[in-house]
Amino acid sequence: MKLIATALRPEAEPFISKLKLKRDLNVHSHEVFRNEDTALIVTGIGAVRSAIGTTLILERYGSPSSLIMNIGVAAGPETSPCGSMYSIHSISSFTTSYSSFSTSYYPEMVVQTHIPEAALITVENPVSECPNDWPSNTLSDMEGIGFCQAAFTFCNPERILVLKVISDHFSPRSLSRESIRGAILANVDSALSILQSLHEVDRAYSSSPLPAQEENYLHLLAESLKLTTAQRAQLFKHAIRKWALEPKEYHQLRDLVVLPPANSQQRRQSFQQVLDVLSPS
Repeated sequence: MKLIATALRPEAEPFISKLKLKRDLNVHSHEVFRNEDTALIVTGIGAVRSAIGTTLILERYGSPSSLIMNIGVAAGPETSPCGSMYSIHSISSFTTSYSSFSTSYYPEMVVQTHIPEAALITVENPVSECPNDWPSNTLSDMEGIGFCQAAFTFCNPERILVLKVISDHFSPRSLSRESIRGAILANVDSALSILQSLHEVDRAYSSSPLPAQEENYLHLLAESLKLTTAQRAQLFKHAIRKWALEPKEYHQLRDLVVLPPANSQQRRQSFQQVLDVLSPS
């Protein structure tokens, strides 16, 4: 199941229309819309409401294989054109005094996209003027940190996607329902394409024609190397091809001694050794 969380109804409407989502009348606390493979919730404004709504949709519709996306408008510096969409690589929040950061969250983007990346800072109230010490390439919203607090409780980082569309340059009074909806509408196809790409990576990993014994071995190998979802998908893709074309050479994988990595560099090196064995002769 693909899950979507927005703060505002205008942010949700392009997805409701595009995916032909229908209101789930069994949920009374929030506006929830769904079809056979996607559920969307309108959480309301603010980090607390975002956390509550995200928890609700994950508990009600989520599973270990679910992907969840938070998308909405955000303020950005003048260098970020209005209407442009960003993939968020880190999310944190400022205290009221804008003097210190909270714990940060880091979604792991496992597919290539053609949109720029940015950091996101969640604030308690709309920022009407960009602070002089505002970090570069950083956007501002009011929900991201709450979404992440809930999403990271249920999901691995590679199953979490945060996308933000620039709606203003720290001038929230200029926003309207129509401008918010228009900003999301212009990016709805790109957002859904990214979400679908994540789904396909996950599906490639989870479905394999390999014998059960070999699947189990690859799962153990992936766990030992602490591979990401994208790396697991790559592992299974190479293994399936090797098994189909060169089954005798495939068994060389069993002779490879791979120790649990102590750091990310060792993980990359060990993983590359595995891929070398599974490459065509």
